[in-house]
Amino acid sequence: MSSARLITVDETTIAHAQVLRGMLEAQGIRVWLNQESAGTAIGLNLPSILGAVKIIVNEASAERARALIEAYYAGDLEDESEEDQG
Repeated sequence: MSSARLITVDETTIAHAQVLRGMLEAQGIRVWLNQESAGTAIGLNLPSILGAVKIIVNEASAERARALIEAYYAGDLEDESEEDQG
């Protein structure tokens, strides 16, 4: 029996990771977040060794997830609600 490999596609703050998770899941990509527990315990919200949150997806979705994250960081994703108002 083979199991799906999980791949880390980005590391960021918890707040940013939540936004990216929502974006990826809206595109049908299952996402897991993983943070070093020490970062949570002492309240770090910076992408440091202890505060970084890993965004993890199935290997089969990794390339698409990376492309979406890259487009997000570049500001290339459009907000459809703004288009509807204009």
